[in-house]
Amino acid sequence: MELSDALEAFAPVAKVFDELGIEYQLGGSVASSIHGFPRGTLDVDVQADIQERHVQPLVERLEDEWMITTAMVREAIRYRSSFNILPFEAIAKIDIFVPKNTPFDLSAISRRVKDVAMMDGTTIPYFIDSLEDAILRKLQWYRMGGHVADQKWLDVLGMIKTHAFDIELDYLERWAPELDVADLLDKALDESGFSE
Repeated sequence: MELSDALEAFAPVAKVFDELGIEYQLGGSVASSIHGFPRGTLDVDVQADIQERHVQPLVERLEDEWMITTAMVREAIRYRSSFNILPFEAIAKIDIFVPKNTPFDLSAISRRVKDVAMMDGTTIPYFIDSLEDAILRKLQWYRMGGHVADQKWLDVLGMIKTHAFDIELDYLERWAPELDVADLLDKALDESGFSE
């Protein structure tokens, strides 16, 4: 699915999140495509701070067009994990991650950005991970995948190369050791030709 298709698929979900006051931000390959080099994606990853009070209205607003149940949402809240929803009428999948409320998660939520302008002039009307948080999350996924997810590594390099002059290096260096990705960050900065 192209980036434009992914954003179109997410639109009705974003509308419901906004209506219910659920804080969210897009991440994964959608965020790296917005901050770096656009590419196709298999799904839409979104962190959403869903609370128990949101469950029933969230399910009621989505269940006519999406495969979603109260039980799956409640389980994700209970275990601070994830669930995915699929539309009945289209080929799209949205993976919704309930934040674990770690210090990094809380920092990322506070730094999310909206109305980001892409290189082609398109403005993204949704909240997304900041550039630095998108880089750090991709490095985490790359490490968890055993350093074999080449596309995740290319996504990181693409974001660094695209924003070589406006990356907040202090922020990256602050969080990379805590997330156990400091070595990967150094390697990515080196491979992308980044210089302070």
